[in-house]
Amino acid sequence: MKKGTKRLGKFAALLFAGVILCCAGCSNDPEPGSTVTVDGLTYAFGYFNYYQEPTYRFCTEESSEIERLVIADEVNGYPVREFQSSRTSLGGTESIGVLYSYQALRELTFGNELFHIPDTCCSSYRKEADGYYYHRGIATLEEVTIGRSVRAIGTEAFAGCAALKRVNFVDTSADAALDTIPYMAFYACESLTEITIPLSVKTIEEHAFAYTPLETITYPGTMAEWNMITFEEGWLEQFKDWTVQVVCSDGTMDVTVKSAWSTEE
Repeated sequence: MKKGTKRLGKFAALLFAGVILCCAGCSNDPEPGSTVTVDGLTYAFGYFNYYQEPTYRFCTEESSEIERLVIADEVNGYPVREFQSSRTSLGGTESIGVLYSYQALRELTFGNELFHIPDTCCSSYRKEADGYYYHRGIATLEEVTIGRSVRAIGTEAFAGCAALKRVNFVDTSADAALDTIPYMAFYACESLTEITIPLSVKTIEEHAFAYTPLETITYPGTMAEWNMITFEEGWLEQFKDWTVQVVCSDGTMDVTVKSAWSTEE
């Protein structure tokens, strides 16, 4: 009886393994690297992220006259998790973001399934004729919407986007994926005077909003929760001492940041 049971067990195991191999061979997933066009935008299929799950990647173009760019949540039932590439290095500290060629872009929406926004996504950092390095963002970009699954915004992602007026987070609750506003993410966004910071954010890094004239920050949590956020040095650096009004769920407070350029004692 025991010997028969063992044989039956081995047979069942082999049968199960055969079914798995058969299913793997009959996968309906698209061919890795194959592309599809949706609403004029190109997406490539593959197993790109850490979990090696089947997903689509948004493919950027060398140049584009698109004024409104909406990255899809999914394509053919698969989530859009990734960008085609990160920034382009020009040598040394110079770089060009993946969307910088979209010089007519006014509205940009990152899909709700996207995991990350690349470094210098909408800006460039390069040495110019006077010998100095400058951040130059997409000059026309006015509005950005960040999906609920975005876990990381790249450093300097929107630096120098002088026309940017509105940054919309789809999810501003404590359950949102984003926990950090990174280094120079919204540096020198000269038209950005108000923003809502998600309750999930625990750290605002150095120069995240430096030389951006924020007047009002809306925060869904309490004043005590706001004060628990880690604010790195120079997060709101300005050429003069600066006060921003923070509107919390239980009240409003003024936060004053002293400028390193200030001559006042």
